[in-house]
Amino acid sequence: ICVTDYVGIVNHTSHPLVTEDGTVFNVGMSIKSTGPAYAIVSFPSVESTDKK
Repeated sequence: ICVTDYVGIVNHTSHPLVTEDGTVFNVGMSIKSTGPAYAIVSFPSVESTDKK
């Protein structure tokens, strides 16, 4: 997934927060007409289709 196709962020933290259910949160910075702004990005948990 190319995140920039969905969210206009110019940088983000290198250490995302991963919750117990596998959801990933990250904090980034975006540029708005009023100046820089924080952006919280969430990637929902996806069950693995890998069968071992």
